[in-house]
Amino acid sequence: EPKYRKRRSYYQRGSTDQQGHFKLRGLRPGSYTVVAWESLEDEQYLDPEFLKKFEEQGTSVKVEKAGRQRVTLKVLPAPADQP
Repeated sequence: EPKYRKRRSYYQRGSTDQQGHFKLRGLRPGSYTVVAWESLEDEQYLDPEFLKKFEEQGTSVKVEKAGRQRVTLKVLPAPADQP
């Protein structure tokens, strides 16, 4: 949600296993946008201005308390502005 963009505690980063599966644990209930890249600089995903460029390509997910979600993501190429 846009109002939480500057709060680091609302961001999580994960990696896939060999089958392409990932898990994010301990998310607070709420609406999220999930974005997957081939690679990303360490904390680039914490920059709200950077994320704005990819909002439309993310997947919206609503997380309920003690809930589980299965999400299929489109993996985006590494951002061109990475060193």
